[in-house]
Amino acid sequence: LFDAIAAESLPRMSAFTSQNKSLTAWSFARLALCHEQLMASISSAAIHSLSAFKSQELANTAWAFAKLAVEDTNLMNAIAAPAISTLHDWSAQSLAATASAVAKLAFMHEPLWDAISAQALPILPIMQAQ
Repeated sequence: LFDAIAAESLPRMSAFTSQNKSLTAWSFARLALCHEQLMASISSAAIHSLSAFKSQELANTAWAFAKLAVEDTNLMNAIAAPAISTLHDWSAQSLAATASAVAKLAFMHEPLWDAISAQALPILPIMQAQ
């Protein structure tokens, strides 16, 4: 079933909305199904449209690639810029998912780490483990 979904998604990826891209990556990752060609297509399409991504979509995309251990430095670098500039509006869940993804991928991007830390530290007392 998921191979069929991937096969149908690949030629349509350029028409996917940011939410479609993010949720497709998230869904495959949630089930621990790494379809390399699909993830590469999502990455390429996402990189060219990140300005349309909302915070949760950025976080979910980063989380999905980390969950599947897909090390895509180009994608993570591309996610970092809009993330840094909008982290002040992110939910605790999106901050945590992004921090987790960055850590799992050992993605060393000091400005992103600094921005996540600056936003997360003040809300740590109210964050709850899931």
